[in-house]
Amino acid sequence: MENNTENQKVITDKKERIIKAATELFYLNGYDNTSIRELAQVAELSVAGVYYFFKDKEEILFDILYKSIIDQYETIKSAINEKDEPQKNIRRIIDYLLEHVLQHKMEISILNREKHRLSEWQREAINEISRKAYSLLKQEFSKFKKLGVMKAKNLSLATFTVFAMTTWFIRWYNPDGPLTIKEIAAEMADNLFNGILKE
Repeated sequence: MENNTENQKVITDKKERIIKAATELFYLNGYDNTSIRELAQVAELSVAGVYYFFKDKEEILFDILYKSIIDQYETIKSAINEKDEPQKNIRRIIDYLLEHVLQHKMEISILNREKHRLSEWQREAINEISRKAYSLLKQEFSKFKKLGVMKAKNLSLATFTVFAMTTWFIRWYNPDGPLTIKEIAAEMADNLFNGILKE
């Protein structure tokens, strides 16, 4: 039993090393400019060792992007408390998403650049999780509409605005700047609510 556990740890460690190496290389050099040989070298494995876990480079790319989008969905889900009012939930979603983007900067950049490399079913698998994430946030905005406090007419636009703000902030965010992540999240939420909610 102990041997099986040890073997599983070794397998998990090797696979994680491949994913980590591929994420860094795809981010820095691009998908096309990263070879399996180079990936194996950075992961400290043989080329055969990489192919033991993944059939090709596309499968590695999919693994990286799928895990990242699942994590985004779980991040939003964890921010929602059914007992809280929608404004509190949306503030928490923005806060959590900014942290998510900081932790997944490389994956998000790879997703924006390389998603077209995936097969149709792989793209659809990622899109399906993305739709679930959007749906969770959109449901919170729909609560405003039911309460009659939302002046914005389009719930989808409000939803996309949150994802746009939180995804692209990494391009201008300066960790040594005057605002903390929490303060940026609060200002984003204030600006959003000022635009979509009735006074």
